[in-house]
Amino acid sequence: MASKKLNPIEAALAAPDKSALKNRTVQYLSPSSVLCMEKTPVEFFFRYLSPVKPAFEQTRPMAYGSAFDMRVKELLALRDQKRFKVANYGLLKAVDKAYHRDIEMKRMCNLLAQEYVEGPAGAHLKKFKPVIMEGTPAIVSIGKVPIYGKVDVQTDEPRILDFKVSGSCSQAYPVVGYVDSWHFDPKTGDWEQMGEHKGGFKSIIDTHEDWAFQLTTYDMIRTKGACLNRKSPIGIDQVSFHPNGKIAFTHLREEIPTSFKKDVVARYQKAWRRIARGEVIPVELRGMPVDQLDLLRGQIRKW
Repeated sequence: MASKKLNPIEAALAAPDKSALKNRTVQYLSPSSVLCMEKTPVEFFFRYLSPVKPAFEQTRPMAYGSAFDMRVKELLALRDQKRFKVANYGLLKAVDKAYHRDIEMKRMCNLLAQEYVEGPAGAHLKKFKPVIMEGTPAIVSIGKVPIYGKVDVQTDEPRILDFKVSGSCSQAYPVVGYVDSWHFDPKTGDWEQMGEHKGGFKSIIDTHEDWAFQLTTYDMIRTKGACLNRKSPIGIDQVSFHPNGKIAFTHLREEIPTSFKKDVVARYQKAWRRIARGEVIPVELRGMPVDQLDLLRGQIRKW
């Protein structure tokens, strides 16, 4: 009879020699790891430091985003096969096998990717062609902190571009501040240009700061350093599902100022110091048994 598979916490507690369990060593930081530390330091401990590495499980919204993202890149690679290897991309390339039979997800992501690339929302990718897609992961020193990441899409403007799919399960609305938008009706195939956000341009720093942090980091990786004397050109093409059945495609284009870039570097340095000093866990929780600490993983505590 097969033995029951223990979760990471149970495995740690069941280890015969608990004194042999040592925290993992953090070799580098990434945007997601720093944001995790800032918002939920206990969760950071279990993801990046605890002796037993937890298993990663993709959620359906994550699978939706990955399917759209990689199908778009496959279609763009087909345009430029001298630069890109088409086999590196594809609808299910980055989707967990648990969702490979999700017929509705596959149908919708394939449709939206095709319409985006060939329709008005993706026309800019003919004018400013991708020169990097799913770039080779690299570790770059930023403020003397090793930062890990890969450039998702870089165009020949040059600009770091990211695709965001929101609302596939939650019917969320697009982030405000976009500079252009379209509504697409998947039932009729009709497009309607909606233009700039009704409230005018708003910086992503003010509307979705996590995304600004992420894309600014990727631009620093593009330039192989912080480059604090120049702005970071970034862009987001967001796909949002509306309750009325229509799909909103929105463009956000911005030059991230050097002041924000300096703040990004400072946050990486602060996070790196916390790890080096063993100060990831809030002081009032240090020394707590791992099983009790596990109960507090979802707590929000900004430092």
